[in-house]
Amino acid sequence: MKPKGWHFELQHTELASGGESYVGLVRDAEGKARLRLPYGYRLDQGESKEACLGQLSRVLARFARSYPRERRSEREGYLSDAEGRREQTDGPPELGYAKLASLVELIRRLGDPQLLALVRIPGLAAGFDERHISRNLERAVYLPDHTPYFETMWARPPQMRQTRNDLVGLACWIALDALRHLFPGAMDEEIAPNLLEEWETLAARFADSQHLSQDASLFGNGHEATLPHIQDALAAITRTEPPVHAQARELAELLGSILHYSANAGGGEIFGLKGFYRVWEAACLEYALEEFGAARILSCDHELLDSVSAPQRQLWTDARRQICAWNGMARRPDLIVRLDDGRLLLIDFKYSSAYAEESFFKRRPQKPGTQHQPANRLAWLKFCEELKLHQDIANLESYRWLLMQRHLRNADESLVETQIWIPAQQDSQRHCAWQTWDKSLHLPDTGYRQLSVRGVPAATILRHYARKFTLFS
Repeated sequence: MKPKGWHFELQHTELASGGESYVGLVRDAEGKARLRLPYGYRLDQGESKEACLGQLSRVLARFARSYPRERRSEREGYLSDAEGRREQTDGPPELGYAKLASLVELIRRLGDPQLLALVRIPGLAAGFDERHISRNLERAVYLPDHTPYFETMWARPPQMRQTRNDLVGLACWIALDALRHLFPGAMDEEIAPNLLEEWETLAARFADSQHLSQDASLFGNGHEATLPHIQDALAAITRTEPPVHAQARELAELLGSILHYSANAGGGEIFGLKGFYRVWEAACLEYALEEFGAARILSCDHELLDSVSAPQRQLWTDARRQICAWNGMARRPDLIVRLDDGRLLLIDFKYSSAYAEESFFKRRPQKPGTQHQPANRLAWLKFCEELKLHQDIANLESYRWLLMQRHLRNADESLVETQIWIPAQQDSQRHCAWQTWDKSLHLPDTGYRQLSVRGVPAATILRHYARKFTLFS
């Protein structure tokens, strides 16, 4: 069910020079929300915006959970203090993903029953229980007729183990709010009915005590008024009864980071990630592992694979060092696959639109000149982009020659096929024109052959990556 007052627009990403490459939910200081789609991502027919947001949230949450120490963007990492000032902080690495990883961590913490309900622990309790008479005779006061009278008894009364205030209720309210907006469908598919009922009861108790309306949310309309209210509630809870137990302290710290975290000094929030190329590499590796199988993969940059055994990783590492670690350089090709006909397929994953431009297929990227210094920032960014394209092709050529010399030990260039995988709306493959053969069987501009650019559906790759993410594992 779509939450009330929840509106956002879709925005397709343009990977222009100097442009932001954020992917995820972005809300500016005026409160307008936009869902920035990955480059090449296309919604299926009949797919709603909310379902698309749920898929991308799972993609980003899985990557943030598996690799919390990835580089943070320059725009992220600001905490706001009580007076509204924002300061750059190193903080926990998870904050680099702009709240999303912290919200997932909160949901997983609330799966612990110790934080939710009354539990029985040993202690002194008022009242009389005949079942514990024999263990409490030393605490009795004896009447003249030798009848024992008990003011307190050692028993197991029900007590809240972690906290007695609304801290858990506040956590449940935020978790349910995030589930409804960022992970639609998860409440019905991944959370046990009894656990969900307990969350809703504690959240409703907190909302009643704070006089929150049913439509109050940190995401929908009115969030600018709801957020200060929730921040004040957390401050009052921790001030009147500071958390004592370790789990309660960790919960209070996590809630504080969620409620006081801001995306940038100008306001607004980002429930996403800048530097999406790392997510694209991880998703492509996961997809290729299922398409080709681990046995056919000669080597790969398995750093972003979280579902591979240690022995398999060691085999790939040994093969990579034997083939590519020469002349003091530890080269790391993205993927090398053995084909059925005995040839090798060298694949490089690129999250860029430069490889889809017409100019790339007509002429090999040239190294930019260094005679003159770039006049401005745009010229500098253009210089960096041209240099990166030239280096990418040079690296692929180096990988290919190393495979021919160190592994195949054969000078036949047709034994190694090279592909660049880029995000696209539909599956396609195109060979570079500057790689074609002429009548004399010589290649113009280069001796590097067998290069093609394959456009793989971004939606298919990312949905496959999101399928393996669950909230409680």
